[in-house]
Amino acid sequence: MENKASSKRIMLATLAVFALVMMLQIHIGESACPAAYDDPCTTPNTLCCPTDPTLHCVEVADMVYKCKDDPICEDHAGHECYPGYFDCCPGLTCATNQGGGLTCQ
Repeated sequence: MENKASSKRIMLATLAVFALVMMLQIHIGESACPAAYDDPCTTPNTLCCPTDPTLHCVEVADMVYKCKDDPICEDHAGHECYPGYFDCCPGLTCATNQGGGLTCQ
């Protein structure tokens, strides 16, 4: 009788630990996002990360897609821009920087 009760306790404790580990993995997995601003992506007009509604996959040049936090225009000075594809927001202009690349200024 004692053996059965003891093995039930061990089994319940094992299940509880297993459930706790699974819940932690799910919680950690939800908060981790592999995509970051300006990372390449493949599917336009989709979220780069399911848990971050601010990062959208945007076509920045012909068949070139990147994760941006604004699907309409670039609002960060110094960040890349591509006229006709990914323009700067009002107040910024897309111009050649010192390195020869195009950035919002």
